This record gives sequence, C-alpha cells and structure tokens, in this order.
Amino acid sequence: MAYRMRIYGFYTGKIMRIGRAAQNWDILCPSDEEYEKFFKVLREKQAKYDGKMKVYYYPYDVVEELKYRLEHPSASLLVIPNGKVKIIGPLPFICGDLRKHNLSEVWQRYQMAWKNPEVIAFAKSVIHNPQLLKEANKWKEL
Repeated sequence: MAYRMRIYGFYTGKIMRIGRAAQNWDILCPSDEEYEKFFKVLREKQAKYDGKMKVYYYPYDVVEELKYRLEHPSASLLVIPNGKVKIIGPLPFICGDLRKHNLSEVWQRYQMAWKNPEVIAFAKSVIHNPQLLKEANKWKEL
C-alpha cells in the first residue's frame, strides 16, 4: 500500500548570514535584482496554490530582523539540540538550558536577555558590521 503525503506549506526567505553562510557570503548572497525575481515567483506560486498549499516567505534579511527584534523580541524560543536556548539564531547568546531550568525560568531569562546591555550592544554592532554574524555559533552564556 502506497502512502500519499500531503504537503501543508512551503517556507522560505532570504538567506540568513549565519554559520557557514556567513563564512561564504561573497559567493552565496543574491543581488537585490535576484531577490526581486525570487519573491515575484513566490507571489505567483502563492496565487497558483491558493487553497491547496500555503506558500510562506519572509522577505527580510538578518540585519532587518535584528533591528526589529531589538524593539520587539520574538515570542518563540530557539532550542538547540543540546537543550540550550539561544535568544535568536544570528546572535551567540545562550539565555538558558532546558536540562537545568524549567520552561518558565527559561522564558524569564529570555525576556531579560533582550534587555541585557551586552546583547543590545552586540546586536547593534552586527547591524553596522554584518561580518560579526560569523560569531553566531561561538556561544556565550548569559
């Protein structure tokens, strides 16, 4: 008996300048014109698959995201495989560990982390110098 899978949605967006992508940014980063074409195709696909499948795309890059998140932190936690919780993928800061803290404690630590002067200063530095995104996986516990 063959199993038929139904796809609910397709999620995509701009390339995030973190990890290996940050190290290879010069060869990976699409131009503004390439992104315009990409998002045009995605809008066409949204219309084509309307009612059948969701086509989601996030049109902002990591710098735009950080500018927004400094004022409006996300309401979701980023739990990495070892149980530690980062405040956001592009920054190196760990605000908790689910092996040591309960979810309520981690949430409080997460909220406090976004008010931490070191986090704010580093995020602002990244906004002005995106090459610092290479530091995203050099974790620093708060």
